[in-house]
Amino acid sequence: MKVLIVIVGPTAVGKTQIAISLGKRIGAEIISADSRQFYSGMEIGTAAPTDPEKKNVKHHFVAFRNPGDHLSAASYAKLADDFIGDYFRSKERLIMVGGSGLFIDAVLNGFHDLPPENKEIREDLESILNNQGLDVLTEELRKKDPIHYEKIDRKNPRRVIRALEVIRQTGVSFSELTSAKRRKKKGYKVVKLGLRMDRDILNQRISQRVDKMFEQGLVNEVRTLLPLKEAKALNSVGYVEIFEALAGNISFDEAREQIKSNTRNFAKKQMTWFRKDKEIEWFHPEERDMIVAYLEKNNGIGGA
Repeated sequence: MKVLIVIVGPTAVGKTQIAISLGKRIGAEIISADSRQFYSGMEIGTAAPTDPEKKNVKHHFVAFRNPGDHLSAASYAKLADDFIGDYFRSKERLIMVGGSGLFIDAVLNGFHDLPPENKEIREDLESILNNQGLDVLTEELRKKDPIHYEKIDRKNPRRVIRALEVIRQTGVSFSELTSAKRRKKKGYKVVKLGLRMDRDILNQRISQRVDKMFEQGLVNEVRTLLPLKEAKALNSVGYVEIFEALAGNISFDEAREQIKSNTRNFAKKQMTWFRKDKEIEWFHPEERDMIVAYLEKNNGIGGA
């Protein structure tokens, strides 16, 4: 039986370590489903797997795109589908690991074909954003699609504008269109594992990780990416704050604390997304024996 083991959870919970441990145990390779780790030159700020970690277990879809070359969830799903199909021709177990719920969902369940970008509508929305502010756009989204309004990151103008663009083009709510997707018929079994821990402990781990990023050279990494500052991949935690510091708008100490706070908020949003999926079996990262036992029971390890 071909089995795709999917490991999800909030940032800094320890997904990479568990995935590598399992990969070594069962001889499985790893496919990343962390949408920020797709881009090269962002290894520090995205806590991408290190070279030694990638030598232990082969990783795919890590640092394989330029930050200026945006990869949507639908495009990622197509690439991942092709890879998984080829992989399972000769191997039995594959591990997908990451915290990007939308991208994982796109691979496992498919994506409804949304209309392409409409230049005229987008320019109008961009004008509203620049002249009237994001709140005007989020209010329009609340009125036209309250369901998507509750789910979306309303502080991310790209997400808000894309949803409104689709609504204005089609006359149908974004949530209605995306809920019309059909579950894919896959030639493999999916076993979903979730990692979680006490929030206070996770927040401590996030703080320690951010401090380590600064020690590893996060500021210099972001400085090298200044020419690509407007890229969608860089409109994310750890980069926008350092860009502000490099511009002299805040201090680097303030940037560090903002990154910690914004990462904590991001982790909460990740958990909100994953808790909705009743197929996920949850574990503490230290419960490795229980994880292995669960996989053995569900043909994730061994079995035919």
